[in-house]
Amino acid sequence: MFVRLLLCAFGICASAVPAAALDVSAFYESCFIRNYDAAHLEKHPGQRVAAMQVEIIEWEASPFVRIDYAVRGGANYRLAGDCYDEISGGYLCHLCADDSCQTGEETFKVMLKNADAITIVNDTTGVTGENDGGERDHLDAGGEHGAFALTRTAYSVCEN
Repeated sequence: MFVRLLLCAFGICASAVPAAALDVSAFYESCFIRNYDAAHLEKHPGQRVAAMQVEIIEWEASPFVRIDYAVRGGANYRLAGDCYDEISGGYLCHLCADDSCQTGEETFKVMLKNADAITIVNDTTGVTGENDGGERDHLDAGGEHGAFALTRTAYSVCEN
């Protein structure tokens, strides 16, 4: 405690709320977005994701996450995961393999940073999205598709 007070006295205080202190129910019926500008995409030529939108709802007493993302060139894909495995700082989500959300092998993580920010972490299996025409897109694990920081926006954005 003394070290924390000393660091704060010098202006080096941690502003993030510890994830353990965050109640997941505060994230239900929430929407998070990230739109990458041209300057960012130019600095990251291997990143195909140009925008991402994440909706978190409650399903069977656990978080359920829907992700919509757009790749460079404008194609849109979606995926969803049942996040029943709590991990340090967030949840491990099991990608739905079909409309009834039978889970398959692919996973991603939702890290609860603070009340207004989350990070989607894609560091194990990679994830596969699908568009309305049934075409699939795979985001490899790690690298330019390893983590996406998103900020909260109005829930109405995700309700469409």
